Amino acid sequence: KDAMTGTMSTAENTVEGPVVFIITTTAVDIDAETASRFLFMSLDESIKKTERILEKQREKHTMEGLMNKLSLEKIIKKHHTANRLLKPLYVINPYSKLLTFTTKSIRVHREHDKYLHLISAIAYLFQYQREIKKLVPDPHQGTNHIGKEIEYITVKISDIEKAHQIAN
Repeated sequence: KDAMTGTMSTAENTVEGPVVFIITTTAVDIDAETASRFLFMSLDESIKKTERILEKQREKHTMEGLMNKLSLEKIIKKHHTANRLLKPLYVINPYSKLLTFTTKSIRVHREHDKYLHLISAIAYLFQYQREIKKLVPDPHQGTNHIGKEIEYITVKISDIEKAHQIAN
């Protein structure tokens, strides 16, 4: 709604980046096409897990719980500060064409891309341990990419190993 005139108008915002979407369900079967678009996580619904949850809930009301909360807030603040230090950089994976992935189902069309993004995210988090490279515009070399300098880092084998551990 326009603040000056009071009339309704449509505004369009374009945002680049991943989208987060969470669904919870008790359904055992999910449509295969829908399933291929998500990362699934199952919950431990055992009695032992419930007992641990109730114990933690009670603990929150003790002095130990207060101390844990204050400690957690400090950790979260440190993580937020660290996130603000990350620079907007591109990530190039020189090994991507050498990687293999199962081809046993159609679901891998999306799973493979998730895996590649996981590798890039890991490399991105280690950007301060990497050499930041620059692609400088040079119309004679065919690198006149919108006329500006591009900063990027490259994936290391250790990033792929970490992603493999997480994916498994």
